[in-house]
Amino acid sequence: MRRSIITPNPLCEAHQLMVNLAREFRETVCQKTQWSDYGYLYRIRRNSHLKRQEAEEIAEVKKAILLKALETCR
Repeated sequence: MRRSIITPNPLCEAHQLMVNLAREFRETVCQKTQWSDYGYLYRIRRNSHLKRQEAEEIAEVKKAILLKALETCR
């Protein structure tokens, strides 16, 4: 009797990685900027002008999360 070998689905893994990146990005930005989820979404929808410090914090979060994601792909 042959055993079937279960291999990881790369599409599923990639999709889950992207979903997790978005979630982690939102949560980290909200934590660092003291925004609520509503405040975060409001700023996205209204294309609000950000303070310089907020923009710098967001850039740092973006870089850190993307680097972390790249490490998981190796």
